[in-house]
Amino acid sequence: MKNIYTFAYIISLFSFSVLANSASAATYYHNGVGFLNNPESWFTDNNGGDGYTEQAHVLPTAGDAAIIEQGVSVEDAEAYTITYPLSVQGSITFSNEATIGQGGSVSIEQGASTTIGGLIIKDGGSLVVKDGGSATSFFLGSMSVQDQGVFTIEQGGSLNWDMNAHFAITQGGLFNMQAGSTVNFDTTYDLVMDGTMNIANTLNLMTANARTLNGTINVLAGGQLLLPEGYKLNGQVVSEGTVVNQGVTEFNSGNSSIFKGQGILIGGTIKNAAEIRFLDQSSFPGSYTVDPVITGDAFFACGATKGGVVLGTVTLETCPVVATTTATTTPVVPPVVVRDTIDPIIVSITSSVANGAYAPGARIPLIVQFSEPVTSDESIQLKLNNGAMCVVPKITSLTKTATCTYVVAKNQSTARLTVSNIKSEPRIIDAAKNKNKLKEKDLPRTANLGDLKKISIKNK
Repeated sequence: MKNIYTFAYIISLFSFSVLANSASAATYYHNGVGFLNNPESWFTDNNGGDGYTEQAHVLPTAGDAAIIEQGVSVEDAEAYTITYPLSVQGSITFSNEATIGQGGSVSIEQGASTTIGGLIIKDGGSLVVKDGGSATSFFLGSMSVQDQGVFTIEQGGSLNWDMNAHFAITQGGLFNMQAGSTVNFDTTYDLVMDGTMNIANTLNLMTANARTLNGTINVLAGGQLLLPEGYKLNGQVVSEGTVVNQGVTEFNSGNSSIFKGQGILIGGTIKNAAEIRFLDQSSFPGSYTVDPVITGDAFFACGATKGGVVLGTVTLETCPVVATTTATTTPVVPPVVVRDTIDPIIVSITSSVANGAYAPGARIPLIVQFSEPVTSDESIQLKLNNGAMCVVPKITSLTKTATCTYVVAKNQSTARLTVSNIKSEPRIIDAAKNKNKLKEKDLPRTANLGDLKKISIKNK
């Protein structure tokens, strides 16, 4: 909030009569004095770009445009509704149910920032973070996207959501995570998902306080959704990307969840599945379990690639064939099932120790989780960002998790410990003999040690 961010941005003007002595809409500039809803803190440029003329007691209205300029920090957009395009070139804080409403749009980009303590997006309003812009929550902050509101993290934009903050996509709301963007949820945050999520990059929902998702989740091609233990999907999942199930997930939707295109479901236990359909070239490789407590028609595999599935008392069925009535009726033959061809990956690196600072002599176990059970052809040498190494011994029998222990030594301080590289390029191998030579690029993008834990190392 006190930081100063800069960027250059050009915003179009809209034709609309606002001021009694003006024939067209105005572009307003905020000078950083007072709150966003304080008219004395706004200026409008009536001199063709040559200077500012103060308009006392006048706020931007629908049809205007507004700019928070470079170097300007607006401390509070308290209980105020934005109904016009607002370009943030500096920084802004939203609190006390500030609202982006009908006709309102806020753009955060190129080094600009917003801090969210309390914000509602509704009635067609939108918030976009992109091109180096960032959005961050307050501790105990709140955001609600509802009633045709849209919140988008575009390429180069980032969202960092703190523990104990409230993040809600209610019915009619839309959250877009586009390719090239970054979203980091902390643990124990409040999550409400009754609207729609579109995911085109890696999104780890982490261990939210409430893990019941009632809306629609679209995992687009190239997207990856990581589901930790205990999520209940009461809505619908439609995936052309990858869904990594890291624990027991309940699919309770009355609508079919669908994997299509090159969509992939990996790992974990599927429970209470009313129906999950695998279409096109989608797949469920590796080994995972379908809980015997299951209802409805269970799994339908429409030509999908099946891995080692443990079904308990449940039968994996093929898709029903509907004959076409013609002069000659020919039954439709399902495509030939092929073997698992998906390479295993690292899905997360974490630790069982508590967040905090550790001194020389401390022992910190690192836990590496894979997308499916694997072995390795040699030890996996994890290089830490303080120069130390943690070596996972060679994996000789199939397992989904592997561990190593980092013993803190002197002169290895870092503010936040994470894994920065993988040395010697070891290969991990799944049950179908698919191999992946591990390099720095194979470290999980949003589920690395530094993403999941807050561990610092002190010299003494």
